[in-house]
Amino acid sequence: MERTNNEKKARVCILSSVHDAHDSRIVYKESQSLALAGYEVAFIVPHEREEIISGVQIIPLPQPKSRFDRMFTTTRALLKRAMALNADIYHFHDPELIPVGLWLRFRGKKVIYDVHEDVPKQVMSKQWIPSRLRMGIAKSVEWLERYASKRFSAVITATPHIAARFENYGAKVMTVCNYPKLEEFHVEPLKHQEIREFSVCYVGSISKIRGLEVMLEALHHCGPQVELMLAGTFANATEREWAVQHPGWKKVRELGQLNRAQVADTIQKSIVGLVVLHPTVNYVDALPIKLFEYMAAGLPVIASDFPKWKEIVEKAGSGFCIPPFEVSELVGHIEWFLANPEEARKMGAKGRQAVLQHYNWNAEESKLIDLYQELLHRAAPLQDYKLDIVERKVVGK
Repeated sequence: MERTNNEKKARVCILSSVHDAHDSRIVYKESQSLALAGYEVAFIVPHEREEIISGVQIIPLPQPKSRFDRMFTTTRALLKRAMALNADIYHFHDPELIPVGLWLRFRGKKVIYDVHEDVPKQVMSKQWIPSRLRMGIAKSVEWLERYASKRFSAVITATPHIAARFENYGAKVMTVCNYPKLEEFHVEPLKHQEIREFSVCYVGSISKIRGLEVMLEALHHCGPQVELMLAGTFANATEREWAVQHPGWKKVRELGQLNRAQVADTIQKSIVGLVVLHPTVNYVDALPIKLFEYMAAGLPVIASDFPKWKEIVEKAGSGFCIPPFEVSELVGHIEWFLANPEEARKMGAKGRQAVLQHYNWNAEESKLIDLYQELLHRAAPLQDYKLDIVERKVVGK
């Protein structure tokens, strides 16, 4: 017998061909929110085994061995498992899955395309794509997104800047920002001299374009007590090989890929969080989750002086913004934080307050749930849950 929404929970299928279930922060965060809201959620993703995590059914795919393997072999396996679920809504995040989304849509399924980055601009900065091919590929991706987005049930974007592009295409668009979950950073920061080490931290994908060279140069010129807690994975083996030869590397504590609790612990142990990304077309208008995670943990920040980032940091009073290639300014601000722990604590507290008031996932998930209710044409039956989003208690608020 055909399932109906009135007979049982609506079934949601989240699709990702790139990340493991544990390290895909925004995708898994959305999955958890939907499960808490009462949906039956399946997450199809490269993962080591089938399991249920926080109410989300993980349907594993083999880890792809190469970019080609991910785009073709993994995608075919993902589509096969997706169709077997016969979900009410399919929600995907990776641009290479646009053909999968269209295939599902043309068969009458409700499909959401979740856009984290301005993909055509991102293509222009991809070093693995030959430079002579980038413009043609970027234009092809833009055409595909324009064609597909008008046919999908909805498009979710991570920033208002990306939303504007899809609105111009005529798509149904909602912005859901990738802000941190307050409950992951629940400890009220104590005084720096009580809990902080002489460490700065960086959490995220690691590469020169994300500030690696500037951070290592700054470490080399900082005092001997300063170290960098470096959490995440390198963009490629070549960049790591280069990094370990740099004189600043001897002051790096390489932590690798961390789970969410370990990320929070690493941030809590640091004196300042770094977000000194290069001014590429894809970063200038981004809202990097690491910036808001540092702030959520009561950690002051040093960030690139992109207009949007500068507005956020300066309005909150949560740190300093610098030209991203200015090593001397980065060194000077790190040493200032070391010399002024009480002022650093005050900056961190201001940043945390800004996250509590404006930049947290609790409000964003409410928008996500509202969109799902609208697409399923159901009166919202989850008033208790939605009230909880607003009134959820957070230690340290």
